[in-house]
Amino acid sequence: MNQYVIGGIVIVAILAVAAFVTLSGLRPSKPAALPEPERPAYTVTVFDGGKQVATWDAHRYSTGDGRLYGYLPNSKEAIVVGGTYVLEPMQAPEPGVGQKRWRVTVYSGGEAVKIWEADHYSTGEHRMYVYLPGAEKAIVIGGPYVVEPIR
Repeated sequence: MNQYVIGGIVIVAILAVAAFVTLSGLRPSKPAALPEPERPAYTVTVFDGGKQVATWDAHRYSTGDGRLYGYLPNSKEAIVVGGTYVLEPMQAPEPGVGQKRWRVTVYSGGEAVKIWEADHYSTGEHRMYVYLPGAEKAIVIGGPYVVEPIR
């Protein structure tokens, strides 16, 4: 065989292997998945003078200095609230779990604006955490409230 033919066969073989390696590396990949939209987990209600003055849904929250920071879904922005507020989880309590031991009343302008019958509660730093029977997440209260035993 002619040396040029053998050389040509080798070059074609090398090019075929190189093309295979290149093309296998260039396979189209799956498009990147879009992030799941953040779903609201809480409803924030603000009271003044005994009336509800604002409400919105929040994805998450933080508290500090007697304020509530309710973060809007799909945003890094928060609405900051002082005064009388209630943050309620959207998840419904599991029925038949826990007991109603405490009546919790929130006041605004001397008027009762929200009342719950709770299993337990805790307090700290200008806020109160109220746990309804069967609930995993607490209701967060800022402002004046009264807790009394249910008899």
